[in-house]
Amino acid sequence: MIARVLHDSLGALTIEESARYDPLTQIRHVDWYWSSATKKDFWRVALPMRNIFPQEMPLLVASGGLRLIERFGDFDRGPLTAESMRQICVCGL
Repeated sequence: MIARVLHDSLGALTIEESARYDPLTQIRHVDWYWSSATKKDFWRVALPMRNIFPQEMPLLVASGGLRLIERFGDFDRGPLTAESMRQICVCGL
């Protein structure tokens, strides 16, 4: 389970996730399934996400005419580590 949310008319909703990774395209195919107390998986949201490896990011940023100022492993500005699920970049001109 990813989350529980309270909807005004549908009541308590549960969000679950399934994911698979294609290493050739570097795309992580994520599906979110929304369920209510009366109807399981009534809504599916596909979230294809392109993975950019940490070694690629500085090159991509530079090729776009920017410079990489800082890089973090989460939105709380934690360090980018091998265990980080995110790569947050602060870039400038």
